[in-house]
Amino acid sequence: MAQCSGQQGRLKRSLRQPSVPVRPHPNRLQQALDKVFELALITCLLLVPLTMAGIRDYGVAAFLMASLVMGASWAVRHILLPGPTAESTVAGILALLAIALVTLQIQPLSPEWLARLSPFAQKFLTLWGSESGSVLNPSGWQQISITPEATRSGLVLLIGYTIFFLSLVQHLRSQEQIQSVMKLVALSAVGMAMIGIGQALFGNDRFLWVIEHPTRFANWPAKGTFTNQNHFAQFLALGIGPLVWWWHSLQPADHTTTSQEGRRRSSSRRRSEPVISRLDQGVSRLLLACAGLVVLAAIMSLSRGGTVAFGVAVSIVAAAVVRSWQTLLKTAVPLVIFIVAALAAFGSEEIFRRWDQLRDARSLDDVDSARIALWTADAEAVQVFWPAGAGVGSHADVYPIWMANHFGVRFSHAECGYLQVLLETGLPGLSLLSLGIVLVACWCLRAWRGPDRAVRIQAAALAAGLAASCLQSLVDFVWYIPACMISTLSLAACVCRCAQWQGDHLPGDSVDVARGPRLIPAVTALLFLATAFPVGQLFADQVRRDVAARPHWDAYRIGIRRSVKAAERDDMETLNDHLDRLIEHLETCSQADPFHHHAATALAPLYLQRFEQRLLSSDNALALTDLRDTVAETDFASNEEMHAWLGQVCGEAVQDLYRARQTARLALRGRPLRGESYIVLTETGFLDDMSSGQQKELIRQAVRLRPYEPRVLFAAGLLASDSGQSDAAWKIWRRAVRLDSWVARQIFRRYLDLLPPAELIRRTEPTASVWSVLYDEYRKAGHQQHQTIAAEAFAETFAEELRQNPAGDFHQLGAWAEMLLTAGLPADAVVCLKQGLRQHPRNIVLQRQLAKALAQHDDMALAHRELKWLRLRVSTDPEINRWYQKVEERMQASD
Repeated sequence: MAQCSGQQGRLKRSLRQPSVPVRPHPNRLQQALDKVFELALITCLLLVPLTMAGIRDYGVAAFLMASLVMGASWAVRHILLPGPTAESTVAGILALLAIALVTLQIQPLSPEWLARLSPFAQKFLTLWGSESGSVLNPSGWQQISITPEATRSGLVLLIGYTIFFLSLVQHLRSQEQIQSVMKLVALSAVGMAMIGIGQALFGNDRFLWVIEHPTRFANWPAKGTFTNQNHFAQFLALGIGPLVWWWHSLQPADHTTTSQEGRRRSSSRRRSEPVISRLDQGVSRLLLACAGLVVLAAIMSLSRGGTVAFGVAVSIVAAAVVRSWQTLLKTAVPLVIFIVAALAAFGSEEIFRRWDQLRDARSLDDVDSARIALWTADAEAVQVFWPAGAGVGSHADVYPIWMANHFGVRFSHAECGYLQVLLETGLPGLSLLSLGIVLVACWCLRAWRGPDRAVRIQAAALAAGLAASCLQSLVDFVWYIPACMISTLSLAACVCRCAQWQGDHLPGDSVDVARGPRLIPAVTALLFLATAFPVGQLFADQVRRDVAARPHWDAYRIGIRRSVKAAERDDMETLNDHLDRLIEHLETCSQADPFHHHAATALAPLYLQRFEQRLLSSDNALALTDLRDTVAETDFASNEEMHAWLGQVCGEAVQDLYRARQTARLALRGRPLRGESYIVLTETGFLDDMSSGQQKELIRQAVRLRPYEPRVLFAAGLLASDSGQSDAAWKIWRRAVRLDSWVARQIFRRYLDLLPPAELIRRTEPTASVWSVLYDEYRKAGHQQHQTIAAEAFAETFAEELRQNPAGDFHQLGAWAEMLLTAGLPADAVVCLKQGLRQHPRNIVLQRQLAKALAQHDDMALAHRELKWLRLRVSTDPEINRWYQKVEERMQASD
């Protein structure tokens, strides 16, 4: 009877919990396939995040290969060892529709269909397919995607994400496996937090202390292995929920099981309580300390959006696990004490400065004007690309057409995941994304409404990270970061299985251990195995090209960065001295990846620059303009005769001229929106006997696609000026001068001795920030009289505005103050300098200028105080000592 009643009890428990798999002991093949899957999963969750800075292509390669292994191991296991499957039909359909949409973007289409799906080409790429654009593709642009190679790379990654998610859903056949994935996500976040804090406090500017990034430094704020602190904060937000759940699962007062299950565990706990309690207590304390490290790292990221998203994730999981104020205080007080002590030890000035910036902001534009300008430009672009998008990965090439502001940086992404998806994939892509978010939200609600409290807490921990991802994507592009996306998909797969665990009584959603394999998973497994080889070839080809080209592309970017810094220091070692090395890096990059159109776009103007450098240093000392004019004026019998003459005049250097033309054409096939490539084709147009009309059309095409790109406008203005269109050139330059100080400096240097100051100012109409460039050029040229005229004109134009609102960074305020001093307005200069010192109270340059301005303003007492403070800091400075003596003498004379 006892045996019978025991069997009846087990039967009742199995009926109440039908999602617990009752499987025979797995055989060796099952164990081997599961181990292979788990190793690939560990690679994705723990190894790939370490590669996001500097070696990202290696991480993407590892993920693609690991996802392929995960899919293959599941498919083989399902075919050879049929068993229960998970319901993932809706998610699979959405993923397949997304893949189909991106595939459509890179397919050649007829002009009629292209006009319907992408009206952009007819409006902006007017030169393509026309007689004037014969140097381009005579058939015109034929694809929806404006950057087909970038879209192809995005398609490969999308396929990898799909395989990863669907195979992971099928792999999670028990609560233990779900918990294992959650623990991996938590461990990954803890490891990233430790790396971020370590680099911020003891870093050497390199990621993981060994990897040099071309444009970013690892020290401060905390970034971990990400190039952006916002993505670092998002990665921590994804892991904090599973980490808190793990800690909560080890608490002794855990009432998360059913009554019978609780009695069974209590009985077993009494037999081994001393060992388990000590172990659980130690692990629990360690996890609590890790949670404190993760919170501290999130604060040290200084990411405003990331910190808010992190706070939302913490709030969601805390609301689920905390059941009393005593528990909350017991947990929160040690964490708060630890974080406050850490901030006090490491410094919190920068954190409070960021908070003050948010508190004092009167509008979103005050908080982040660059983001607002970018979103405005993207919103205008969406009006053209909404039917089917501009192509995945095209944002960086598209937004400059509509962005009138120039911030000196290239926005690779839209700083808003939803907006970028809408821009790159159109309304169909945004609809699929919205349906995916709704599906995941339904999973979260279904898991939360179930009867099993343990699963409910799991669901809350998973939903915390997913909510943080959706929230931060409003102001960032975290979905475009592979490490963040892998963790997000892992959480989504886990919550999908938790929902099925809780809702197993619903038709089609249960983990039915008695029904066996279904038709759709079986067909999916067979199809995957049938396509595994071509998909693997697609992955391998993309990985091979990316990995081979990346080191040389990064070397080029590092070389450019160092050259620009050297030029800013007025160092003799400028870009021209690095040309051969930079060109060699780009050539090797193009050889490794013939479709690397970024390298081709950068390489064409460098070829042209090296040609001009060698031509000017030759015996003939010709400029490219002189060469072009000579060819136009000489009546050559044929193109062969013209090319032979060029070889005689230019020697071996002429090969760079041909290379520039050919490389620019190649670049435009993959990136037709890059205006600088059209400029290169225009400058080398005489090689193809291009007419003046064709050259003008190329210039118009460049300006149409890059109406706010300063260097394109500068080059277009030069070409217009050389062809005798002076008014058109100044109209173009006037726009360029207002956008970029480097371009303004080149134009001012060109006409410094040709035009009087008043005329140069009238033609360029400089802004306040650009005016200081003109003043500085007159100072460098030694034109003191013109320098004074420029300063007086500046004061006449901007003095009243600066009295009321001297807004600008400390460099600008210092330059404006110097011009106001030269113009004889020391009182206005004092206002500017005091504003600059509020931002940078220890800036010696501004302090020196302020003391000088106060002395000229006859405020001897304040001038004496400032100079006395300066002498304490730089006692050996002769100019400060001289001014100090003059002020003391004037003070004594006045007494």
